[in-house]
Amino acid sequence: MNRTLERSVFNTLHDCLYVSQNGNDLYVNYQAAAVSEPGSMLLVSIAGLLTWLQRRWRKKQAEAAAAQ
Repeated sequence: MNRTLERSVFNTLHDCLYVSQNGNDLYVNYQAAAVSEPGSMLLVSIAGLLTWLQRRWRKKQAEAAAAQ
């Protein structure tokens, strides 16, 4: 009795489950996609905002010193 598996059944948004056959061997492979956590994205966003604010503040300080 032959059974076939549709590959599309095993695809999710980020992860994939592959079924393949090599001769008489059946292989099941799982591939997980890396997804960043919301907390990490928040920290990166805050660091970018603080860097931008620091550069803006230093630029204003340099302009004030040059005007004197």
